[in-house]
Amino acid sequence: MKVLILGAGAVGGYVGARLVATGADVVFLVRGRRLTEVADRGLTIESPLGNFSGPVRALGAVPDGFDPEVVILTCKSPALGEAMRAIAPGVKPGTRILPLLNGLAHLDVLARTFPDAPILGGLVHGALALQEDGVIAHLTPFFSMIFGAVSRTEDPVAGELARALAAVHVDARESPDIHQDMWNKFVFLTTLAGMTCLMRASIGTIVAADG
Repeated sequence: MKVLILGAGAVGGYVGARLVATGADVVFLVRGRRLTEVADRGLTIESPLGNFSGPVRALGAVPDGFDPEVVILTCKSPALGEAMRAIAPGVKPGTRILPLLNGLAHLDVLARTFPDAPILGGLVHGALALQEDGVIAHLTPFFSMIFGAVSRTEDPVAGELARALAAVHVDARESPDIHQDMWNKFVFLTTLAGMTCLMRASIGTIVAADG
């Protein structure tokens, strides 16, 4: 399987490293200091589900002749416009685009921009942190990745991706109703965000308080 991943931060680096471990042909689109770091030193993952350390292909642009079956976006929502311009050379008719962004509005934006590319909605659960030394630390005993076609039909490429990830300790599954799964996470996040803003404290501090 050929996979293009925009970003090699916490989520992109973790998912990409797991795919590299399956033997997939993975290219990371990266910029700035992180590009130099990953191109020179590869990726290192420290995880309770198994560590990874090794070279990967990190480039500043989609290489000529690389036609991925799946493009995974791991940017933040404000960077979506720039991300779409970066992946455009690698998106052909039939290329699956899988954004791992919170919220749902980006699905319509991607569908309008790439009308010939099937869009997969997606989300992840699990705490990851990109450390100062470039190591990606996995902070929870689990990492799950749920994705599926926005058309609510089974997608053979999504199924292949889920099986590949499941073989390398990722709790991956293809969802029959990815919109519902994405709304579930969005409601969960907004509830936590409202709580932390109202109380001006982290979840740990709030939970530890007597009240």
